[in-house]
Amino acid sequence: MAGKLTNYLENELNDHVLGTGVWNRPAKQFIALCTADPGEAATGGNITEPSGGAYARKVIDGNWDAGASRATANSSNLEFTEASGNWGTITHFAVLDTSVLATGVVLAYGPVSPNKAVSTGMNVSIAIGDLDISWNAGRMSTNL
Repeated sequence: MAGKLTNYLENELNDHVLGTGVWNRPAKQFIALCTADPGEAATGGNITEPSGGAYARKVIDGNWDAGASRATANSSNLEFTEASGNWGTITHFAVLDTSVLATGVVLAYGPVSPNKAVSTGMNVSIAIGDLDISWNAGRMSTNL
């Protein structure tokens, strides 16, 4: 699952690095499963996540490899609670700054391939290294 930073986070990091603002890292980060593409301008209030069935965002804070070549990946297995109802078809993921559904700031997002239909009794997990987040090379220095 290859993802990228949202416009929000790209702008915050640019401002932080170039001294026109200060970005404060969220206390924790959470992974959300989405049944539709969150998009570049996503917020926690406009992404489509499963509702009910024991679904909850999963904490991912501290579970990243050190960045290299403008990319990182999850460094541990991420296991969601067993679905006690139908979660729908998971097509995307999002990384947010809160566990509270329908709130928060989306920091990164990307597609899930292949899509996964989740129904009662299923366990969803993301294996080590399967969740990748990267910056577009563009004209950015490889040192950033």
